[in-house]
Amino acid sequence: MIVYDNYLDKFDFNGLCNTIINKPNNNFSWYLMNGVVDDYEKNKFQFNHLFHNGIKVNSPHFNLLIPILVKIKPKKILRIKINLQPKTAKRIVHRWHTDLREECKTGIFYLNTCDGYTEFKKPKKKVKSLANRFVEFDSNIEHRGTTCTDKKYRLVLNFNYI
Repeated sequence: MIVYDNYLDKFDFNGLCNTIINKPNNNFSWYLMNGVVDDYEKNKFQFNHLFHNGIKVNSPHFNLLIPILVKIKPKKILRIKINLQPKTAKRIVHRWHTDLREECKTGIFYLNTCDGYTEFKKPKKKVKSLANRFVEFDSNIEHRGTTCTDKKYRLVLNFNYI
């Protein structure tokens, strides 16, 4: 597992944030997901936007990701999505999971700083949600995320790739 801080330069990071979260009345589409790890979680939900489904680009905003893709140099994209979890009164810790069954890399890019985090089972480690941080790890490492209590939402990009 490798954690990179200040992953993108200011220009690229601000361009990404301005389109997704900072622009008033933007046209970025969010879709309700009835569950966080899977659809069977009672009373848990998040919003997401699928950029790439593993076969083709699925979003008109895909080009926003080019600065990150240039850095990670994927041979094949398996999935790219962004998750938005609204603030909760008490932090909710989600279930342990791996993103895909395929052997690949997972990358998490944090768009905002908040008191949420990503926790890893082995090695036992917590990575705080810090804006412009990227963490890369083998897809077979179980991990889980949380909601936040100090900001309006927790916002992370999730990359799965070879």
